[in-house]
Amino acid sequence: MEAGMDCNPEGALVSVMDPLLSEKEHDEQQYVSDGSLNCNGLLAIKGETGGMKSSFYILGYYVLAQAALAGAAINLVLYTTRVLHFGNIAAVLIGTNFVGATYLTSFLGGIFADGYVGRYRAAGIFLLVFCLGLVLLTISASVPYLTPPTCSMGVVPCRPASIGQITFLVVSLVLIAVGYGGSEPCAIVFGADQFDEGDAAELIQKSSYFNWQALAYSLGLLIASTFIVYIEDSYGYKIGFAISTFIAMASVCCFFAGTPIYRFQKVQGNPFSHVSRVILAAAYKWKVQLPDDVNLLYEANDDESSRQANQRRKHTKNLRFLDKAATITEEGIAVESEQSPWHLCTVTQVEDVKSLLNLIPASVSTLIYCIVHIQIFTLFVTQGISLDQHFGNFLVPPASLITFNTLTSVLFTAAYEFALMPLIRRFSSTGQGLTTVTRIIVGLGVSVVAMLVASLVERKRLAVVEKYDLFDKLQVPMSIFWQIPQYVLVGLSEVFAYVGLTEFYYVESPDALRGAGACFFLVWVALGSFLSGLSVTFVTWLTSNDGQPGWIANNLNRGHLDYFFLLLAALSAVNVLYTSVCVHTGKELQESFANYQEEDQP
Repeated sequence: MEAGMDCNPEGALVSVMDPLLSEKEHDEQQYVSDGSLNCNGLLAIKGETGGMKSSFYILGYYVLAQAALAGAAINLVLYTTRVLHFGNIAAVLIGTNFVGATYLTSFLGGIFADGYVGRYRAAGIFLLVFCLGLVLLTISASVPYLTPPTCSMGVVPCRPASIGQITFLVVSLVLIAVGYGGSEPCAIVFGADQFDEGDAAELIQKSSYFNWQALAYSLGLLIASTFIVYIEDSYGYKIGFAISTFIAMASVCCFFAGTPIYRFQKVQGNPFSHVSRVILAAAYKWKVQLPDDVNLLYEANDDESSRQANQRRKHTKNLRFLDKAATITEEGIAVESEQSPWHLCTVTQVEDVKSLLNLIPASVSTLIYCIVHIQIFTLFVTQGISLDQHFGNFLVPPASLITFNTLTSVLFTAAYEFALMPLIRRFSSTGQGLTTVTRIIVGLGVSVVAMLVASLVERKRLAVVEKYDLFDKLQVPMSIFWQIPQYVLVGLSEVFAYVGLTEFYYVESPDALRGAGACFFLVWVALGSFLSGLSVTFVTWLTSNDGQPGWIANNLNRGHLDYFFLLLAALSAVNVLYTSVCVHTGKELQESFANYQEEDQP
């Protein structure tokens, strides 16, 4: 189990229910109904553990960890161009691949947590790796031998970074990506585990937790895009990266500080083993005839996982092929279950896998949305470099405009939680505000507008370039603050789409596979980041034939970045339509499943 070794020095397994307490005393102490344990391995008591009081430690960690990560990621494009002398396309690829790798490695965290050590320990281990990566990144920016010489005035091209220097940078970025990526799904799900779904009040608090989690994400970005970015731009990257390192260490302390009041779930086993068992059992019995009566499908009476938080799952009519895994053959239950456990699964196990596979349509929406969202860290910053960055006598760092994105997320998330959500609850049958799919569709729609505005701003910038013949100038006389609307709109889309998608993957995933469900979401975010980099490369290759500089040129004044933003707007519009169709189809399927389940009842 996950709990036990953290507060109990001997690591002994203690009884989940103290036998000396009477049933009446248990009721008076209000034990949780989902089987969660405290740090001593005892059944958790509501008043002493969990809820918002314990989740705030996790949210505090999330603010600090996100600030540390963003402090390194936001200016990564500028660092690689200004210090390591990369070209625009190479720098964008470094940025997108780093973000993609950060989310892709979430699979490591999910597997390690759900299958072996639990979410609490896994988050702690990966956070230490995260800190190590930031230490190495600080060293790479501080030691002169690890960076190329400063580019002298009039010397073109600048001396590029050597293979050794690039390798050291890549190693540090890999450790940061593995550390943060591995800890994030563990911490997100661990935070949601602090609420008992069997308690109506805590169930509402859980819905609010996802809003608070989005707020924590935005606050972390706000710290990075204001304080850390300013330090990096004014006093050097080595100082900025060092500050990110200390903030990451503080996030580790904040996370462990809540240990005495955390609730812990038992380790459910390797999620891939869970899924593989069902798929292989169904494939092994592909010739077996399904029974006409679904009540004949196998469900063990002593199935431990079915009696805990996930409970028994009702049979559904979709993906009927997987039902073969729970079909009892002529050999009988005893022979199959004892000699070949991978040949016979319970209905609950089959339905868990069905639920996970049903998340695939939503993954396409996630993928396309992330291609748009990643632009605030890459092409938006590249676009800002070519604009006038003066605000009076103050020089505005291009990456600091992400502040407007994060401020929007913070303000609108707070407005949704404290003003809009209570109002909607009065007229909602669920009492939990907007449905997750409604939030997702609204957010996707806002992302379309964001890309249209970014295209219009770029078109105006190119018009200034053409009017004053500034094709070979690094900057044009147009204020960088023209970019504010596009950052604000992307921030608004996060409040709806990103938060909605995070909650959707958690709620729709089966209890036994919620770690895998969180990884599923983050992996699609990673693939969206990688696909963004591939789209930049592909579009550049496609549009730079016959000596043309292409849409995304090293000299943006001779490119057409506005066309690329229009392409993303069109792609986002298709995504809105696709998601709406999936939601409509999903509702029809849910109604048919509900009717079928009623017929299944004895």
